[in-house]
Amino acid sequence: MAMTAAQLAMFKAAIDAETDGELVGYRVSGADNSIAEWYSANASPDYWILRDDVPSQEIANAINLQNMADITTADSGRAVQFFQIRAVNGGGFHGSNASDRTAWDDVFSSAAGDESQQAIAALWQRTATNVERVFASGAGGAGTSDGSSSANADITTFQGSVSSADVAASNYTHGV
Repeated sequence: MAMTAAQLAMFKAAIDAETDGELVGYRVSGADNSIAEWYSANASPDYWILRDDVPSQEIANAINLQNMADITTADSGRAVQFFQIRAVNGGGFHGSNASDRTAWDDVFSSAAGDESQQAIAALWQRTATNVERVFASGAGGAGTSDGSSSANADITTFQGSVSSADVAASNYTHGV
């Protein structure tokens, strides 16, 4: 995914400000490939983000079929409608969209749907890469997520990895 001009500026600031010794060495030597690899690696400690795209197939596979049999007819119908709506519009669900999470949570909110509710909730989040952490929006304050655990998964405005071309395009400060 190509970065916008605003994202490149934010990425440049992150590269220039990073104090990790390994990354500083790469920055000083102008090792764009190594910088890209460092930013594309998983953040440490783990930082949790909400996934932008969760394929319908993953949701379908997470549903316990006995739960489908046990929930109300209305909720079962809603689940089918969710899949039909998304099939027309690209097929995926968005963990970063609160209405997607809430809709599925509501369908399986009864005790009869507990396994499915928990399995789908687990699909919404994953650990972030270093570059995704740069673009995470949470600060851990009241009403925001802080990425400290899957229960506090954050939203990020960039998902994916970066290339040496992205690093070069950021115009980070070489040699510092």
